[in-house]
Amino acid sequence: MSTFTPAVLSLDQDSRYADDEADALLAGSAEELGRLRFTIILIARWEQSNSLTPQRRKTFSEELGKLRVLYLGMLDELGMAFGVQQATKTQEQVERTVSVPQGMLPPSNPCFKRYCSESTLPTSLFPLRSTRRGV
Repeated sequence: MSTFTPAVLSLDQDSRYADDEADALLAGSAEELGRLRFTIILIARWEQSNSLTPQRRKTFSEELGKLRVLYLGMLDELGMAFGVQQATKTQEQVERTVSVPQGMLPPSNPCFKRYCSESTLPTSLFPLRSTRRGV
């Protein structure tokens, strides 16, 4: 047996660990993308509600625009981290599986921004970029 075998086995184990870590990061990213998609669908329905005042409709519209930009940014980051093909596959899976039950009404108080503002939403899927594969 070669003297390099333990080092090769160690590299193989490190590689498997890195793959497991990348898979966990991808799964977490897909979950965050799903949450964001759920929120976008829900707010888009609320925005179309006939019972809203023009001011609330404008608030929903503004928040919806911010959420859509965030969603596209998350997809871009996913593509940069895992490749465009994996990002597209994840997006298709999220869009196929995320749904919002009918009949969910808009919040009745004006504290909506407290629950759906830029400060409460993640700004990045990957806060620790150095832990990603290939970086």
